[in-house]
Amino acid sequence: MRTEVERDMDLLMKQKTQPLFVFDGFDLHDFQAKENKMIRADPLVERRRAAWDEWLKLAEKGPMADPKDREELTRHTRELFENCTHVP
Repeated sequence: MRTEVERDMDLLMKQKTQPLFVFDGFDLHDFQAKENKMIRADPLVERRRAAWDEWLKLAEKGPMADPKDREELTRHTRELFENCTHVP
């Protein structure tokens, strides 16, 4: 992926185009407004991180795991993703 991005950047530079990167989900106005306030952590962030970590484990170990272990990894991963969509 890095090679593709660098190739695209080289092409843009040759065309004298300055790219502007926009990252969805990062609200600078809201960020600046919270400057003097205590930032409250989103309770779902840790759950999402744990769910993605479990998914990575499943992706790495799943194909080599025996069927019972793979089934358990899959079940656990699914539960984590279902639990990270809402706060009880």
